[in-house]
Amino acid sequence: MIRTIVGFHPDGDDSWVAELSCSHSQHVRHRPPFSDRAWVQDPAGRAGRIGSPIECPLCQRGERPEGLVLLRRAGPWDQDTLPDGLLGTHRTPEGRWGLLRVLEGSVDFQLLEDERTAGPVLHLVAGSEQPIPPEVPHRLVRVGPVRLELELWGRPP
Repeated sequence: MIRTIVGFHPDGDDSWVAELSCSHSQHVRHRPPFSDRAWVQDPAGRAGRIGSPIECPLCQRGERPEGLVLLRRAGPWDQDTLPDGLLGTHRTPEGRWGLLRVLEGSVDFQLLEDERTAGPVLHLVAGSEQPIPPEVPHRLVRVGPVRLELELWGRPP
């Protein structure tokens, strides 16, 4: 999944780490010939990369970043009270991770690569938890009786 670089910080070994819009961090090293990133060694070069896209494999795997705190819990809802907005294509805000928790029954969940390209449908059953990366379009599909809740997680204010 493509994310945006929002800042940089050095790690304990003086290597540079990109801070991403999804709250993950990723090393960006200059180690030719494997990674040619001379810009990372220069403050102006790093500043020029703020706002640049970068692939985040941790988001692709649905791994929530460490250090997030619960910001809000919504629900529980059942098949009759589930908000229509959750059934249509929608996104979590920038920097906010969702966590869908199925309490009873089942529901189908689908991440979309973009507004038109759908990923696989996941059938979530009672006891399932599905992390939802920030800003990634997704939707729910009712398949029968269900009771679920949604949590939003982010960096402490």
